[in-house]
Amino acid sequence: MRLRTGRARRTHVSEWTRGLVVVAAAALTVCALAPDAAAQAWGLRPRTPVAQFPAPLSGQATAAPHPTARAKDKIFVLPVEFADYSHNRIPSPDRSVDNSTVWTADYSPAYYQRQIFGTGSGAAGGSGDTLNAYYRRQSSGAYTITGTVHDWTRVGHPLAHYGTDTCKKQGKPISTYYCNQRLVTDGLNRWYEDQRAAGRSADSLRTYLATYDTWDRHDHDRDGDFDEPDGYLDRVMLMFAGESQVNGGGVNGSDAIGSHRGTVSHLQTGAGELGPAGGRKGGGSEVGDSGIWVDDYTMTNENRGLGTLAHEYGHDLGLPDLYDTSGAENSTGFWSVMGQGSLLSDDDELAVHPGDLGAWARLRLGWLDHVTVKAGASSTVTLNPLSVPSGTAGPEALLVNLPADADGNARYYLVENRQYVGEDRFLKSGPFQLGWAPGRSRLKERLHYERGVLIWYWNTKYRDNKTRANGGYGRILPIDAHAEPARTASGAVIRGRLQAYDAPFGLRPTSPLVFHLGGVRTVIPARPGVPVFDDLKGVHHYDAAPYGSSHDADSGTTITVDEEHADGRVKVSVGSTG
Repeated sequence: MRLRTGRARRTHVSEWTRGLVVVAAAALTVCALAPDAAAQAWGLRPRTPVAQFPAPLSGQATAAPHPTARAKDKIFVLPVEFADYSHNRIPSPDRSVDNSTVWTADYSPAYYQRQIFGTGSGAAGGSGDTLNAYYRRQSSGAYTITGTVHDWTRVGHPLAHYGTDTCKKQGKPISTYYCNQRLVTDGLNRWYEDQRAAGRSADSLRTYLATYDTWDRHDHDRDGDFDEPDGYLDRVMLMFAGESQVNGGGVNGSDAIGSHRGTVSHLQTGAGELGPAGGRKGGGSEVGDSGIWVDDYTMTNENRGLGTLAHEYGHDLGLPDLYDTSGAENSTGFWSVMGQGSLLSDDDELAVHPGDLGAWARLRLGWLDHVTVKAGASSTVTLNPLSVPSGTAGPEALLVNLPADADGNARYYLVENRQYVGEDRFLKSGPFQLGWAPGRSRLKERLHYERGVLIWYWNTKYRDNKTRANGGYGRILPIDAHAEPARTASGAVIRGRLQAYDAPFGLRPTSPLVFHLGGVRTVIPARPGVPVFDDLKGVHHYDAAPYGSSHDADSGTTITVDEEHADGRVKVSVGSTG
């Protein structure tokens, strides 16, 4: 699929240094912005907006730049039910055998309005946490969302018409996404028809929908101005009645829809000739006869948790999946909400408390206080925890600029400090596995991830994290400090998301990891801390775990954890292999 890109308008932002940065024979760049009043009230620090990049569907990624991050977005939210399946029909789970399925008695528009747009308490994981509050925290107050959740709208077809795995176009098999996309068109058109039947005029609906079109996502007129209408709804979010196919689909089984991000124009015949009058011809479909069109959207199931919502909305902001979408398990694990971190919880159901986006995703969105150093030049930096719950000054990540590879591809190490604060407090008990107890596939076993300094290898040669297809390489992968494959009681190599539990570098020893497979107990014993990463002398990729361990750059770079402070700060130094 050809990916559309826009020309990002460059915005000059002054850089100013603050925080605990000690430099030895190297110049550092620290990027930050002064907080606004709302951010100060929450103890948050906005970051510099930088280019976004598009991810047309879950599992698809591109490195192409995209328009600069906005301060606020307005989302058109539409819950949709089917001719044969209405909302609020998901049965209450038996918690003795199912402690993972998300459930509430009434999925009303008011429920979604609070969950998506509520201001929340400002604290990660609070009972009133919301999508708006999550992204406000992740951006340190630089980004908020607003909008309206409309009434449940019933389309005229059964659920299988949109969710079937045997989707066809003109009698020929085609990707199930094509059938999913019909729900966007049918849902918005039915909503429009219902509004007209209720007495609203075409002019009033056109005026109303125009309030959701203030952004030229792809700069279709090439004037460098993205803050203008383009004839398309800026952000569209659909919830469909029933469970996600990813979780088995409930009573709907293989006819259920999976949560995803997509475009109506994907697989659309003649998409390049369709579009608003006088606007870009990007395909999609018109909402009624309003003159306003829809193309980009996210779609989630009725009972999805906040983490799933944060993950799919991350796609709409331009972030790709970081897990291996081909089915293998890479080292990303629960370290990012764009990986399995969207499924974190505490004592609750799955995906209730989204994890941190991670430094790479925040860097791409312009929401990261970070220091940049050049490989080969010695430097020392003190890093705050990545998920800082207060306004403590100082950088949260370190970007090490490495020499390009032989083909000119840029490469970096991205160093972040992961501690049990903010979103990262759910790393302490939120990771999990299902299927550990025979006959109880929905019963989760809670695990933990270690805290410490997590080092990611960012290799622009690769467009995704499909390590199976890439020979163990990926676009952005954590390097495991304890990379030698751990094994189960039977001697089998453990899966990638478990292997990644002790990936951080640091001074302190790890804690044992206890888990079960088929009811059989396995213990990964405590191991000494690993304070030094050396990409020439260290071994970080093993043939026994070809997809769950990561290659490095072999550049002669060292990154050392020198100090770990009681308040969560760490001092790290960058040097060269001796």
